[in-house]
Amino acid sequence: MMSIPLDASKIEHKKIPDNLRRENLVPWCIVPFDAKKRTPAERAKMLVRLGLKRSAYDWRTQHVQEFEEEILQYKKHGIEFFAFWNIHNQAFELFQKYKIHPQIWITLRSPKSGTLKEKIRSAKETMIPLAKRTAEIGCNLGLYNHGGWGGEPENLVAVCKALRTEGHDHVGIVYNWHHGHGRIEEWNQDLDLMLPYLHCLNLNGMNAGSQPKILELGKGEHELTMLKVVLESGYNGPVGILDHQNELDAEESLQANLTGLDSLLEKINPSNPTNETLPFPENRLRHFYRTQAESFIAQEDRNYSRTLKPFPGLDGGGWGHWGQNPESNNTDTRLNEMDFGGVLMQATNHTEGWANKGVSVQAGHYSGVFDPEKLCLVDAWEGGLPQWSSRRYGITSGVKVKGKKVANFSAGKWTLPKGIGTKYHGFYKTEGRVVFTYRIGKTEIYEWIEGEPSLTYHRLIQGKLPEGVAFTGNDYIRTSSMETNELLKPGPPRWQSQSVITKGKLGKNLPNSPYVIDTLTVPYRDLNPFKTPMRIGGVGALSNGRIAVCTLMGDVWIVNGVDDTLERLVWKRFASGLNQPLGLVVRNDQIHVIGRDQLTRLHDSNRDGEADFYECLTNEFPTARGNSFALTLHHDDKGRFYWFTRSSQFGMTRYTPGSKPEAIATGLRGCNGTAVSPDGSIVFAMPQEGSWQPASGIFEVGDGSYHGFFGPKPEFGEHGYRMPLCFLPRGIDNSSGDVIFAPNDERFGPLAGKMIGTSFGYCEHYLVLREVMENGQVQGGVVPLPGEFLSGAHRGSFNSYDGHLYIVGTDGWQSYAQENGSLERIRWTGGKMALPESVETRKNGLILRFNESIDPSSLDLEKAFAAQWNYLHSEAYGSPEYSVRNPGLTGHDPVKIRSLHALKDGKSVFVEIPQLHPVMQFHLHLDLKAQDGCAFAPDLYYSIFHQGKEFTDFPGYRKIAKRNWNDFPRADESPVDPRLLAQEAQSKIVGDEEVLAAIERLELEAIAGLQYAQRELRVKAGAKVALTFRNLDPSMPHNVVFVEPDRLSSIGEESMKLAASPDGVAKHYVPEDKGVIALSPVLQSGNSYVMYFRSPRKPGTYPYLCTFPGHWQVMQGKLIVE
Repeated sequence: MMSIPLDASKIEHKKIPDNLRRENLVPWCIVPFDAKKRTPAERAKMLVRLGLKRSAYDWRTQHVQEFEEEILQYKKHGIEFFAFWNIHNQAFELFQKYKIHPQIWITLRSPKSGTLKEKIRSAKETMIPLAKRTAEIGCNLGLYNHGGWGGEPENLVAVCKALRTEGHDHVGIVYNWHHGHGRIEEWNQDLDLMLPYLHCLNLNGMNAGSQPKILELGKGEHELTMLKVVLESGYNGPVGILDHQNELDAEESLQANLTGLDSLLEKINPSNPTNETLPFPENRLRHFYRTQAESFIAQEDRNYSRTLKPFPGLDGGGWGHWGQNPESNNTDTRLNEMDFGGVLMQATNHTEGWANKGVSVQAGHYSGVFDPEKLCLVDAWEGGLPQWSSRRYGITSGVKVKGKKVANFSAGKWTLPKGIGTKYHGFYKTEGRVVFTYRIGKTEIYEWIEGEPSLTYHRLIQGKLPEGVAFTGNDYIRTSSMETNELLKPGPPRWQSQSVITKGKLGKNLPNSPYVIDTLTVPYRDLNPFKTPMRIGGVGALSNGRIAVCTLMGDVWIVNGVDDTLERLVWKRFASGLNQPLGLVVRNDQIHVIGRDQLTRLHDSNRDGEADFYECLTNEFPTARGNSFALTLHHDDKGRFYWFTRSSQFGMTRYTPGSKPEAIATGLRGCNGTAVSPDGSIVFAMPQEGSWQPASGIFEVGDGSYHGFFGPKPEFGEHGYRMPLCFLPRGIDNSSGDVIFAPNDERFGPLAGKMIGTSFGYCEHYLVLREVMENGQVQGGVVPLPGEFLSGAHRGSFNSYDGHLYIVGTDGWQSYAQENGSLERIRWTGGKMALPESVETRKNGLILRFNESIDPSSLDLEKAFAAQWNYLHSEAYGSPEYSVRNPGLTGHDPVKIRSLHALKDGKSVFVEIPQLHPVMQFHLHLDLKAQDGCAFAPDLYYSIFHQGKEFTDFPGYRKIAKRNWNDFPRADESPVDPRLLAQEAQSKIVGDEEVLAAIERLELEAIAGLQYAQRELRVKAGAKVALTFRNLDPSMPHNVVFVEPDRLSSIGEESMKLAASPDGVAKHYVPEDKGVIALSPVLQSGNSYVMYFRSPRKPGTYPYLCTFPGHWQVMQGKLIVE
């Protein structure tokens, strides 16, 4: 077995232009020249082993019968059929059958006589029939230099020009160095001449006089200089490498050329570790598990006792736990340019304190903030709405009042006797004012402010207040006697003339799929009149087919013109100023949104296309700042609403109108994804990886279930928490969005009636499978689906008007988003798609049931692969992928499949795995054909917690003894960091009053929004310090580390690496570094710790930071030593 090093291990990605990276190279002359005479399947496996993803196909008569199998093997192994040599009608028909479009390479013949013009005309006319035929089948035609007159660059170009003049723009040149030895000296000008026409450039080792003609790269005299010319020219088209040696194994020949190309690139641009690497997201690692499966299958000696590599991490693992995505990508300095329409619902820092559910309104030259929890205005000031901070898109820090406080305006307070209930109803947007409405007892109250010429505060009380109810503390209030009909009359539309028109883009066919992803072009910030950053948090469909979306900055937009062409999409703002809505539901054609403050129903009472009553259905759930979002929104057929409340770890929330929201499940880390079946019987929550969440997962929740965040609890079963339906491998989804229950609508094709999961982190989607065991327990898995979205996909809505699924996304914490937000639709174009519909887990294997009949002859054990691994449920941030056979070692265990069997129903396959046992993550890769001949290769990622009885109804069954296996790993008690022991030893202070008085006592608090309340601390040089550190953030763990000034960045960067280390939690994510002056352990919300240490003796400014994963770059302060 050959050991094939990857080119990236020798040369930094930066040094390799895209067209010279291994996966983009085109191997050529590998069929008739192969000494081993490989079959199509063997050839495809060879290319996989070499890391090659393309192939140019040359052939002889004996290969004609293999044409179709070659295409199928390439499809199976993910190899592009890049080019085809010469002409053959059978091949052309196969290209049309399989919808592939390889380049067609043909030698440009040399006319025997005539003037130059006559030769050019003759050569052109000879090529016209083939030019027409290749255009018909959608293939580029490449004129191939093969010596003689037709191989000279100037003649190739002249014939190309002549053909293009007659409309054959798809004709170009394929130039081969091994047929160009006679023009080595002219290479610079030849390339310059051919560059506009070049379809492909095939490399070769180059010696003068063709000595020899075929030579591996790096062994000739001239290819180094010639390659430099190519790089300097800016040519970025396809590049080929050769075998073309009858006496050599093609694999050895290609490997020699790959190694030679690496050495040439190294000589041209030597590696330098300090050089800048490719920008994010160019180093994204795709299809890791599938590639691992294909590589294992391609091995000639399958060794099941070895451990395969675990997923190395985002972007290859070289940039810490969250990959290369820089913190600066999550900063927005233009938030205060946005027009919020005079209202802003947001956690508001005002002169009297914080209003976590605050609603700021602008009236003339003044603004004020209403607190729905206190049922009054609590502050007023001159100027506009509160201001945003820029980090984390402003969504973690709340907003802050900036204007001059109105003199003598105080918060005031309602006095409420025991038993008197209150209800905040919301607010009306009327002509010239925003009117808040609430109830005390049975009395309805309305209040508002006006700002011309000075601030006035008005209150209308309908009827008599209950006995003992009184309001005191604000002398600005004026009692109003205005009629409510007049008071609440909606004003004229504000945004009628500010619609935005965009043109959508219809998607192209996805690989091996009858679906396309269409783009409904979003009017991003500089394309809409309000400067709204279009980070989209929710989507719903109205009965007439219009689409409603909400943005993280509080807008709701309605999109009209959503038809088959998407030619004219009209975006109209419907509402504004909502509090970070991260979920939207349309029910009975009314739009509902969930913000971190309340569940809002939007009314358009005068039908002018704009919301005029923002009704609060409920706000009786916790609201805090920082990462305490309210996420996702769903409803069921019974009229109940569901979302996830992160604040105060409230958990999965269900609200039945007329009652209070209830937590139906707890122990869940932040869930930016949930799901609810139409009847409400199935509820999913999808927490993302982190502390006590070893990998992202899909949890089926309800009935007070507990799911492990903050550690196992003995009253919740064997593992201390209810296991998920399935874990999600980090290379498939590192941050999940919603799961959509697609209705069983035939217009949606094979995915109708299925559960479809979305990935915020990877901007992708997958099929979700759910298995119910005989004991009622559930488990399941996912199957990735083809296609990517423009931003972090996290919400979806099926449009019953047109039968399509609409997906929205946003950018944010670690996502491969290309855009800040997106609105796209998944559309079925007709045709079949073979999909697994269910999995049945048995003691000795898996039964997979598909939606299409399976060709029994395609069940090939040599094309099947299985692997398994576990995670460690612990306080550490996420978990590595651990071998099951060798606990504590990271990696995957390949699992032997004994047999494959087609079952009697024609749609089911039994995968016999005698040693199958419970495991947190199981990967199964199959390569199959449906009965209609269409090949498909599903990858199933499953979690196995339960197994049914052995399956016996297949030929060759015999009972095979099962070996013992290791149970899921458990977190041992973390050893105490010796640095903390040393610090705590300094608390043993013995001395007189003078010694005790000399101790400098400081306080430091971590608060919501990834910040310390005290940004600066002062202490004397060399003093003994007793610092009390408190974590007051309601939703995030924090620590504090004091460091030497020149070690800040190094310690911060190393702390990120500890996030993925098994030792990270034991070290509190603080690296072993001499620059650490003092540290605290990581504290959960509400905890405190006293640090004793000696301050530095040298005066200066010493930074302190939080090293909990992901915090250090934004959560810092300064210790000034005087």
